[in-house]
Amino acid sequence: MMKTFLLSAPSYVLPATIEKNCLFLQKYVSGIYLAFFETKACLEYTEKDLPLSLANFPFRYHIHFPLDLKWQKDGCYEAEICFSLWEKVKFLSPWSGVLHPPKEKEKLQKFVDTWVDLGGIAEDLLIENIKGIDLVDLWPVVLGTGVNVCLDIGHMLAYGQESILHLSGFWKRVKLLHFYGKETCERHYDLSFLSDAGWNFFKKILTNISDQTEIVLELFNKKDFLNSLRILRKKQKDLGVKFV
Repeated sequence: MMKTFLLSAPSYVLPATIEKNCLFLQKYVSGIYLAFFETKACLEYTEKDLPLSLANFPFRYHIHFPLDLKWQKDGCYEAEICFSLWEKVKFLSPWSGVLHPPKEKEKLQKFVDTWVDLGGIAEDLLIENIKGIDLVDLWPVVLGTGVNVCLDIGHMLAYGQESILHLSGFWKRVKLLHFYGKETCERHYDLSFLSDAGWNFFKKILTNISDQTEIVLELFNKKDFLNSLRILRKKQKDLGVKFV
């Protein structure tokens, strides 16, 4: 039986408000990842930035937590920031929050402990493999706390992180994929840049993950997004899956 995967996009494909992005994206994807990349600016969001009308869109929402978390102390402060952002969009019933984790497993452990103490659910947290952090050293915390994984395929290929696919219990932890052509100097390129090896990895990953896993077409401008969406739709038959 053919697997069907829910497709989502960042809330910043157009250089416009979140609401205008949602208006544009509603005919292309079923999910939105709220790109809360800057701590100070996002903590200051008001109803003007996050209007209640966002709840009227038929999207499944999740959050990408800030990229500028400092991780200077023990992880408690960062957890408080992320939980505040989670509470800010609680009216949208976000199903998960993606975290660029710290290198130190002690800080990640403290982050998760604080998140739970604040009222959060550990399983709602998705830690992402990023440059310099392939999740291997953090895996004991993942298994011990019950947090899940956002697998960034571009990061995996760019930084030689394929070994993470062999971590114990890895596949059942993957709840979200970040997908795009390639990453160079932290810039995402559209799917026309994806190598044959990249497509083969993607196909392998789709075979191993649950069809409950959401796929983010992680491009941040209209041209790259629409071109990648066209390519992805065309590839559905070869991949043996359907994207909705």
